[in-house]
Amino acid sequence: MRYMELQNYRKFRHCAIEFPDGVIGIIGPNGVGKSSLIEAIAWAIYGNETPIVRTTKEGVLRAGAGPNEECRVLLEFELEGDSYRLERSMKGRELKVDARLFVNNRPAAKGDQTVTEELTRRLGMDYKAFFISVFARQKDLAALSTLRSFERKKLVLRMLEIDVLDKVVSEIDKDALSLKKDLMMLSSFLLSPNGVKKIDLLKQQLNALNLELERERNEFHLLREKLNVMEKTLAEAKARRDEMKSKEEMFNQLKNRMIEKRERVGAFERKRKDLEIEIARLQAIGDEAFLLEPSYIEYKELMKKKDEMERDLRAFEELRVSKIRLEKVRNERMAVEREVINKREMLASLAGIEDRLMTVETTMKEVDDRLNDAKYRLSLLDSEIERAESVIRETEEKRREIARLGPESSCPTCERPLGDYQAILLEKLAKEIEEQRKLISLRFEERKTIEETLKKESERKEALEKRKSDLIKKQKEEIKVIAELEHLQSKIQEFILESNELEMKITALEKITFDEAEYRKVKLRIQELEKVAQRYLESRAKFERLPELQKEMRTIEEQLEIERESLKKVQEQIDSLGYNEAEAKDAYERYEKEREAKQEVEMTLKEKEGDIRLKEYEIRNIENQIKDLEEQEKDLAAKTKHLENLNALSVIMKGFRENVMSRIVPTLSEISSSLFTELTDSKFGGMELDEDYEIHIYDGGERYPISRFSGGEADLANLCLRLAISRVIAERAGSSVNFLILDEIFGSQDQTRKRNIMRTLNQLSKQFSQIILITHIDDVKDFMTHVIHVREREDGTSEINLMT
Repeated sequence: MRYMELQNYRKFRHCAIEFPDGVIGIIGPNGVGKSSLIEAIAWAIYGNETPIVRTTKEGVLRAGAGPNEECRVLLEFELEGDSYRLERSMKGRELKVDARLFVNNRPAAKGDQTVTEELTRRLGMDYKAFFISVFARQKDLAALSTLRSFERKKLVLRMLEIDVLDKVVSEIDKDALSLKKDLMMLSSFLLSPNGVKKIDLLKQQLNALNLELERERNEFHLLREKLNVMEKTLAEAKARRDEMKSKEEMFNQLKNRMIEKRERVGAFERKRKDLEIEIARLQAIGDEAFLLEPSYIEYKELMKKKDEMERDLRAFEELRVSKIRLEKVRNERMAVEREVINKREMLASLAGIEDRLMTVETTMKEVDDRLNDAKYRLSLLDSEIERAESVIRETEEKRREIARLGPESSCPTCERPLGDYQAILLEKLAKEIEEQRKLISLRFEERKTIEETLKKESERKEALEKRKSDLIKKQKEEIKVIAELEHLQSKIQEFILESNELEMKITALEKITFDEAEYRKVKLRIQELEKVAQRYLESRAKFERLPELQKEMRTIEEQLEIERESLKKVQEQIDSLGYNEAEAKDAYERYEKEREAKQEVEMTLKEKEGDIRLKEYEIRNIENQIKDLEEQEKDLAAKTKHLENLNALSVIMKGFRENVMSRIVPTLSEISSSLFTELTDSKFGGMELDEDYEIHIYDGGERYPISRFSGGEADLANLCLRLAISRVIAERAGSSVNFLILDEIFGSQDQTRKRNIMRTLNQLSKQFSQIILITHIDDVKDFMTHVIHVREREDGTSEINLMT
């Protein structure tokens, strides 16, 4: 470790530490954040793992930090000759985590999960192994000393992760048992109820089916030959039937043609008679039309004169209507011009609306900003009050617990007697509670002030919204008046154009004259001649059809002669065909008899073919069953071999576990005994861990159980065992992490033992370049080369000071 910088991490607003080599002490009262400094290292490397953040990630962020303030840890360290720079942060309302890793000033990873995975790979250990190998806490030592032997053994094996081998052996045995059950079921499936192999029974059944299939195929071939003979006989009968059918069809066609021809001859004869009557009638109509022609000519000339006079009449009427319209247009134009004057006066009264509306909207935006700011400040105050109340509850619970324990009890953290320190600690906790209550009172006063501001601004916003609504209505009214004014001006132009057109039209129409008496006389004569003219036109139209009918008469006579000749030829063809209805019936009956006989044989053949296919399907099904059984027999052999391998693997893994277990105790005994001898100035001959994980100490050449010795010596022995476990884990992981963190390890040691512990730790610096001690005991600082003091400020945050 070389450098660490914290920002808004737990109790630290901001601090920076440069870590020297050797033994480093972190000293300060309980609750000031000593352990938080070390936890920040683990948080930077592994992120929001539960053992690191303790509760939730919100607890990592400093109490009192704003919602936009960042929680950040910057860490610089060396590993295997490379320089690392690691930064992990949380920011925003959702406390989004981000991380970046640089190795030798080059980017190596980016992102929360990516950085954690990369560091786990490079360190060679996950966060659990890191904590066990690097951190040694007082509670770990207490557990080692108070547990019974089998519990201590279980704890040590779990810390060394030897219990993983038990899980592996258990899984192997479980797989072997499951496979054995599968083999028993498979073996049972391959045998019939009588104990005979199913595959042998199926092969016997297959041979019998093959014999039956051969017999069915022979019968099928005989039926096929019979069918071939019947097909030839049927083909001859069919040819005779088709010949008679062809003659029958030809006979019916000729018969139908004869009927058709006779009908056409009758139709032409009737048509010719009707034409003779119509031609005579039209000739009489032509004579009548000749007599009516002079009256028709007079009618046409009078109609022409009437049209000319009616044109003048329409012009005279149009002149009258135009004069009336001109007067109306002039009146409407004057009314519209008066309305235009009124609209312009209204528009002048509405001037400046847009500027006033813009001013109101700007003021409303400023009020909204102040309202949002006040609401945000209220939420911050509520969060701060909630956190302060939580701190009061926790501190009161801690104070009640310390008061309950009394001065004769041990400190929950370091296990030293509380004594006079209990009163100091109770007073300090009471002071903390009072400070938090003052903070809550102050925040409530601030909240009241903000709420009053919020009320005033809300009332002002309501008034502005009403003013804005009134201005918008007037703005809409202004737009409406402008549109109406443009429409009125457009109407005036239309009136001007229409007046000009009407004046020009009246001038032209005044030149036309009209004789009404002559007009009535012409109309009376036309009425007298109208029926005569109508009768003339009808007679002439009918008479004009006479040439057409005469031409049609000639065509009918020619077609009648052709149809009579065609009828004669059809009769000759019927006589020459030679069709006999009795012979045709005999040919049809013979064909049907042969066809039914052939269908009967075909049906029998299909049934036989179905039987053959059924036999073939049964054979294929049995062959597939035989193939499946052969595969299952192979599977049985493979699974039997797999079971043998699993049993062998179980024996090997159990032997491996016994081998590992046999080496753990001597290794831990050797390392911890060497440390214990150094820490006691060779007063004792070392310590030993027996097969039951009971700790023994050698005194005067004799081995004694740890219960014989004082509490300080027992704590020392457990510390040595804990350090030995850390060294074994680090060596097994192959990690280059060579620093150690010891949290409140002095316990009940006297001054001499503390000095010996410090001397031994200084000697351990050959194996661990940095050893960090966390303690609230101030009198050990003289034994340390470097000391980091942690103090609490008046505002509740903590600060640090490095002394060398």
